[in-house]
Amino acid sequence: MGSEEPFERLHAVSYAAFTSQRAQEGSDDSYFTGYPEEMLRSIRRALKPNGQLVLLEYRKEDPKLPIHPNHRMSVSEVRTELEAEGLVFDRLLDGLPMQHILIFRNPRR
Repeated sequence: MGSEEPFERLHAVSYAAFTSQRAQEGSDDSYFTGYPEEMLRSIRRALKPNGQLVLLEYRKEDPKLPIHPNHRMSVSEVRTELEAEGLVFDRLLDGLPMQHILIFRNPRR
């Protein structure tokens, strides 16, 4: 990746919301950058302590969705990826018919 990381110029924010598309076999999408780990680290640095990251993700658990399987993730997959980057799972909102809404917090104090 170049010398400028994603979101490097952001000032501290309390809230960030993103949809994700993770790279899997047969897909060249990896969030929006091709560097999901670096992007998540940059977002975490930009979030204020206890700031929230809200992720909207198509439900992998629903095989009937008209979305390519490479563009869906399960709750456990999302948690595994984001918790590995130091974000803390806060809650899951399942009010949408095709997507999960996952809320994570930045634990930095």
